[in-house]
Amino acid sequence: MQTIYIYLDDSGVFHRNDRYFVYGGYLFLDKKEKDTARRKYRKLSDQIKATIDGCVEVKSFGLAAKHRRALYNVMKPYESLSVCVNTRRINKDIMSEKKSIHRFKDYALKRCIKSKFMDLIRKGKIDPYEDVNLIICIDEQGTATNGYYDLKSSIYEEFIHGVHNFDYSVFHKPILYGNLMIDVSYKTSISDYLIQASDIIANTIWHSHTHSKHQLRNKTNHFYLQLP
Repeated sequence: MQTIYIYLDDSGVFHRNDRYFVYGGYLFLDKKEKDTARRKYRKLSDQIKATIDGCVEVKSFGLAAKHRRALYNVMKPYESLSVCVNTRRINKDIMSEKKSIHRFKDYALKRCIKSKFMDLIRKGKIDPYEDVNLIICIDEQGTATNGYYDLKSSIYEEFIHGVHNFDYSVFHKPILYGNLMIDVSYKTSISDYLIQASDIIANTIWHSHTHSKHQLRNKTNHFYLQLP
C-alpha cells in the first residue's frame, strides 16, 4: 500500500471583494519524504522567526519578500499543487449562501487533488492499481455543506467509481483501481509546519494573479488549475 500525504492552505477569504481565491499545498509520496520536507522547512522557518520580534508563527502576510522567497525555494524539490478560483465568475446563488460556498470550496479542492493525482499517474509516480492510503491535512476551516457528500466521501466516489456529469452527458472514469482509504483532518497552521509551507505557496499563487506575475507559477513539480 502506498501512503500519500497532502497538505493544503488557502489565500484568505472567499469573497467577490477579493477577486482570486487560492488553495495551495504539497503532496508527498511517502512518510520519509514528508518528514524530510518538514525538517527542512522547520529549520529555515525557525531561523527566520528568530529574527522577527514577537513572532509566534511565520505567515506569508507581512513577511519580508526575501524570507517568503527562501521558504518557497526550500520546498521546490517537492510535488505541489494549487487551484485558483476567480470569485467574480461564480454564480451569485453560490456566493450568497455560506453552505454553498463551502460546497464549492470542497469541489475546488477535489478537482485540484484529482488533477494532481492524474498527473502523477501519467508520470508513473502513482500506480493506479496499488492500494492507496490518502491522508489530507487542511488549514482549519468550517466544513458545512449542502451537498450530498462531504469532501472525503466525494473524493472516494470519484476516484474509485467515477462520476457522471449530467449537464454534458459525460461519464468520467475512475482513476484508481485498488483499495482507497482516505483521512481528512483540519489543523491550525501554528501546529503544523507543512500547513505553514502551504500558506506560502497559496499566497504566492494568489500574488501571481493579483500582480500579473505569471512566472511565479512556473514551479518544478507543480500542478496548477484555474476555475471556473
